[in-house]
Amino acid sequence: MKEQLEKIIKGEVLFDEETLLRYSRDASLFEVRPKVVVFPKDSADIQSLVQFALREKKNDPSISITARSAGTDMSGGPLNESIILDTTKYLNKIISIDETRGIAEPGVFYRDF
Repeated sequence: MKEQLEKIIKGEVLFDEETLLRYSRDASLFEVRPKVVVFPKDSADIQSLVQFALREKKNDPSISITARSAGTDMSGGPLNESIILDTTKYLNKIISIDETRGIAEPGVFYRDF
C-alpha cells in the first residue's frame, strides 16, 4: 500500500515503526495500529487518497481513511487499522477571519483559530 500511495501523494506517506506507534494511540486507553499515515500537501492529495481507497476497497474491504489532528480525543475516534490522514502538517493555515465567520484549512488547531 505504501508504494502505491507514494506514487499518487505529493505529501508524505509514512509507515515506519515510530510513526505507526505514535498514531496507534490518542488520549484514550485504546491502542489501534494503522497500516500507514498520510500527510497530504493539498486538497488534490486528499482527493487522490479517497479515490485510492475506493478503488482498493473492492479487493480489501478493510481499507478505510480516518482523519486525525492532535490525538487528544479520549474516545479512540482518531484510531484506525488502515489509513490515518493527518492534515496538521501542511494544511494548517487560517485563510480569513471577520466579525461573523472564519475560514481555515482542516489542520488548524482550535487553540490557534
